Amino acid sequence: MPDTTSTHDPKPRLVQIAEHHLAADMLVQGGDWFRGGRGCSIGCFLKDLDQPGSLPRTTAFQDAARLIYLDVDAEWAARLHLGLFERLPAERARQFHVEVARALTAGGDGSQPDMQRVYHRTMIAVLDVALRHAGETAAAVSGFRSLHERILSGQSVSEEEWVAARGAFGATSPNAAVAAAWAAVGDVSGFSVWVATEVADFCEIASAFIAALRTEALAKAHATT
Repeated sequence: MPDTTSTHDPKPRLVQIAEHHLAADMLVQGGDWFRGGRGCSIGCFLKDLDQPGSLPRTTAFQDAARLIYLDVDAEWAARLHLGLFERLPAERARQFHVEVARALTAGGDGSQPDMQRVYHRTMIAVLDVALRHAGETAAAVSGFRSLHERILSGQSVSEEEWVAARGAFGATSPNAAVAAAWAAVGDVSGFSVWVATEVADFCEIASAFIAALRTEALAKAHATT
């Protein structure tokens, strides 16, 4: 692909790349990572961000964590990114691709967000969706949500409290599969698929994820000025 960045374009490189993918109609749902000039959101980003020999090839999600989110521990974000792209309405998914790039670079190219804080903000949004469908598990969902809020407010949460919150949900869930997802709640993408029952739920989670990325990118930029 020709160089899609320009020294005269003030937009961050990631945004330029994403906008090129959109304008060139390269984004497609339900297909391969990248084939025949088109691919999913993650596949298109990796095609243009990965430089041969720059990184040891691992999995696509691990590469995406390093290259898109610039955080080797943000594989959860790459999985959520793909999960949302594939489940959003087609045009919303295409716009989501560009919105991720804009949010990540909201504070400028060098102001990557704190992805741990993005994780907690996103989980709160996912749990808000879960609450609407929680029924008798609502108290357990609310309890888990409160732990994420405490982390964001600067408080500490012990491992025992995390374990107890997960256990409370598992004990009240009428669905063994959902309980299993809760036990592995670190996979926010997988958990989102369990709790989101409508297209509107996925749209809400996508908007919250974008907002979390933008909020934390701007916070990082402000902290470094």
